[in-house]
Amino acid sequence: MPPSTPSPRSGAAALLRWFARVRRPLPWRDAPTPYAVWVSEIMLQQTRVETVAGYYARFMAAFPDVAALAAADIQDVLRIWQGLGYYSRARNLHRAAAAVMRDHGGALPATAAELRTLPGIGAYTAAAIASICHGERIPVVDGNVLRVAARRLLLAEDVRTPAARRAVEEWLAPRIGAAASPGDFNEALMELGETLCRPAAADCAACPRARNCAARGSGDPLRWPVREAAAPPPVRRAVALALRRPDGAFLLVRRSGERFLGEMWELPGGFLLEGETPRRGMVRTVPQLATARRLRRLGTVHHAYSHFRLELEVYAAEVPSGGVGILPAASHQASATPDARWIQPGDLADIPLSKAPRLALALAVGT
Repeated sequence: MPPSTPSPRSGAAALLRWFARVRRPLPWRDAPTPYAVWVSEIMLQQTRVETVAGYYARFMAAFPDVAALAAADIQDVLRIWQGLGYYSRARNLHRAAAAVMRDHGGALPATAAELRTLPGIGAYTAAAIASICHGERIPVVDGNVLRVAARRLLLAEDVRTPAARRAVEEWLAPRIGAAASPGDFNEALMELGETLCRPAAADCAACPRARNCAARGSGDPLRWPVREAAAPPPVRRAVALALRRPDGAFLLVRRSGERFLGEMWELPGGFLLEGETPRRGMVRTVPQLATARRLRRLGTVHHAYSHFRLELEVYAAEVPSGGVGILPAASHQASATPDARWIQPGDLADIPLSKAPRLALALAVGT
């Protein structure tokens, strides 16, 4: 039998009753201020709740409000964020906090439209803040909601297309309009996708809306959502040089703020050109190589980013006590510039490093 079609009001009410029974006690739900919801929703992009909880607690302890975040050094923000990935999220949080202090008197805007003018806040995050904190009747459409809606409606379009998103928003509009609490309605749908209507498993027996779900009625709910097969991510080859000083310190360089992994620290090196050998690549990308000695290969680090796979060839070398050319003085004591720094292995925890450079340094520290 085809699934029944409840009225928007009764469907919303049933979803909210379920959510009231099962809602998880998450730290950002204890006190859903606009700042807390903003930070949590940015962290939850591309990241599971279980991973976010610890990072959220540390971030809020370090930067308890917008003013504290705006006043912080970006290096401290990235250090707290370290390991969570997608570092542009942290940089945009920092930039947006400065804009809130400068242009909005220190208070996040109340409407989704105004929130979207801030760096890093898109439709999804703006709708979450505006609905949860200010009761704006606007649907949140994230990956969980798209999946729930695609199964409920048997969407034929790839859920990543604008047409599919519009269809979901149109379906949700009367339902969130009829909900007693638009914020709870949005959280309930996201909770449903996170806990029951998951990508590789649909717990239809526990779902409060299973009776009305077309995908369940089909007998094979996992056929939805439809996704076109994606091409495998390209492989990019790169080289890194672990340059060690006689006292054991390694040279790290900071990436430009506007680049991929901007403001993060890494070993000197770079991407290889087509057909370029690692040693030729080092000559081209590592000016410090001219003063190095005992060059040797340590191994290869493999790491998957969202849009490519990295194969990082790691080499090690040493420099004499006179230092290296990019530092301001040829002395053992010349320890740092804004974009280059000698770091002892025991101090690496204080430097924002993404995973691939950290793995490369792990190879070097043990040699």
